[in-house]
Amino acid sequence: MCQSKAQGGRRCAAHSKAVRAYRTLIGHANSLDDAQTKAVYDRALSRVRRDTPDTPPTPEAWRAHIDSTILALAADSSLDAVAYEETAWALYNARHDIPDGRRFAALQDIQDRGLKAHRAIRRQVAVAAAMGACDEHTAWERFHAFRAQYADEYAQLPSDQRPAPDPDWIIGVTTRDTMSMSIPDDPATLWAFYRLQADPDALPRNPDYRIASIDIETSGPAGKEGMLPENGHIIEVGIVEVDYDGNVTDSYEQLIRPPQHHLDAHGTGAQDIHRISVEDLTGQPAWEQVAPEISRRLSNRVMLAQNARFERTWLDHHINTTGASTEAEFNTYGPSIDSMCVAGQHFPHLPNRRLQTICEHVGVPYTNGHRALHDGKVAVQAYLAMRKTIHQRWAESPQRQGLTAPPVRLSRLVGVPGQPPPTDAWTMPA
Repeated sequence: MCQSKAQGGRRCAAHSKAVRAYRTLIGHANSLDDAQTKAVYDRALSRVRRDTPDTPPTPEAWRAHIDSTILALAADSSLDAVAYEETAWALYNARHDIPDGRRFAALQDIQDRGLKAHRAIRRQVAVAAAMGACDEHTAWERFHAFRAQYADEYAQLPSDQRPAPDPDWIIGVTTRDTMSMSIPDDPATLWAFYRLQADPDALPRNPDYRIASIDIETSGPAGKEGMLPENGHIIEVGIVEVDYDGNVTDSYEQLIRPPQHHLDAHGTGAQDIHRISVEDLTGQPAWEQVAPEISRRLSNRVMLAQNARFERTWLDHHINTTGASTEAEFNTYGPSIDSMCVAGQHFPHLPNRRLQTICEHVGVPYTNGHRALHDGKVAVQAYLAMRKTIHQRWAESPQRQGLTAPPVRLSRLVGVPGQPPPTDAWTMPA
């Protein structure tokens, strides 16, 4: 324990200086506000309390840590001169105020935690935009508006009167879903994310919105090496296109024959899972022949997949390295929706997040697993069923009935020269 810690459990001045300095660092480096940086720091501290001895670092170790942090800050091109000077001086002024061991352990990796938090925020806003059939710019505006409304109108209310996310969602997004565990868990941020995803009227819909639900089957060496796209080939693609209401507008299915040397070495990979034999691929087109069509079907669509990171990694590698389509063309589709992540966040008590388990939970028949068109079809059906349940939970909660859209502060809007400010709080200038 720090020797200068005051009686009564209050934090000592050294602790306060270090915390202020590092909150400044997180905020400037990762574009988080005060509430979010406090949440990131408090979470980092809570995670080291159980396992870290309460032994303060030596003065030399503390000063070396501060100096190395300032040097790393100086190399960060994302900071302007004013932000750098403010943060560097805050750190420098704390170099003689040694924190306790647990706080020091939290400070050692707080920059990385702040960066992960920033990425988690960006990912959640992008997913909310994809789920709500909205562009990301508007989703960001409403995210900030919902947070501001919470701070201005709800934060001062008694806890039982404040609107709050579904308790299961909080468990899923902050402790169960590895893609989102770094989200700052301040109430305003959690509320804004949840409303963007759960309130069907939170975002204005794009009438041209389409989801391209895709599944791929791959062939490669056994074990973990076969999971890497550079070691394998895509042997089947299935794409199902739906509109916001779930109406199927198009579908596509294609077997693909990899090079002969790959077939000789690995065959079709996990044939016991996908049931695709070498004979099934006889006479089928090569990847270079089908890649432009796959790219076209994904362009300007929101891509949905079960474990979307896998599909996107393989598609990015194979489409963008064959010359069949340029990276710019392929990546014109919108942010991905991962049915596995949606299940993990909104239905955290499922025994696992496999597609078959999700389908059984929401009542979607799962009859021909690990074939591309079937899995693409049931993945989007399962997602739409989950979204319906999420919206129903929102509508049925008495705490959320009657909530209004927050006013967007005019200072956040880009005015149109020669025209008055928009009268509709949610109308963005063209």
